[in-house]
Amino acid sequence: MKNVVIIILTMLVLGLGGFLVYAKIIDNNEVSKGKEEIKDSQKEPMNEFLIEQKDSTYFNEYLKAFLSCDGALYISRNTENFSNKDISNFVSRYYNFVGYDVEGGYKVNVSDVDALIYKYFNKRDVVLETKPNEVTTITKQDNVYKFNWEAVGCGSYGYKDSVVTYKAENVTVKYSEYDNLGERYTGKFLTFHLKYNNGNYNVIKIEG
Repeated sequence: MKNVVIIILTMLVLGLGGFLVYAKIIDNNEVSKGKEEIKDSQKEPMNEFLIEQKDSTYFNEYLKAFLSCDGALYISRNTENFSNKDISNFVSRYYNFVGYDVEGGYKVNVSDVDALIYKYFNKRDVVLETKPNEVTTITKQDNVYKFNWEAVGCGSYGYKDSVVTYKAENVTVKYSEYDNLGERYTGKFLTFHLKYNNGNYNVIKIEG
């Protein structure tokens, strides 16, 4: 009888010891799992790309060289491969907004033009075309571009009511198209697809 009691007590001690070991293992696993969850929660989601979100007023100014006169007429749409001619027309339109300073034209340092092209198109070493359209002439001498424009009426459509949409580093700016007096909506849209790139908004595609 005494031996039976000893055996029972021994089994109880062993069982209790096994249970304590098992509980310790489970507890350690839970602590490790909790630490991993905290570490994961501190990580930024892989697909999250935080940028400063500009409003429509900013993009209306940023894109104005594309929206009127030869900017709207001579810069290709529905392509992601802008040619030198497209870029030349954009640069011409951009500086045309600045004004005229000499002999009906405008002079700009080549380095400033290169910086402008990189800002909008993420391209380097673009050589502007001499005659990108029938009303614009671009000449280059030393390190200076000179732009000359013939007087021409602006009969292109107008664009307004812009809507800006962000998706990670991609931005779309969608305009409603109006007749040249800005009074009648045509039922069409002009959409700019942009990509944020180190402080710049590169123009990827103009859809319309």
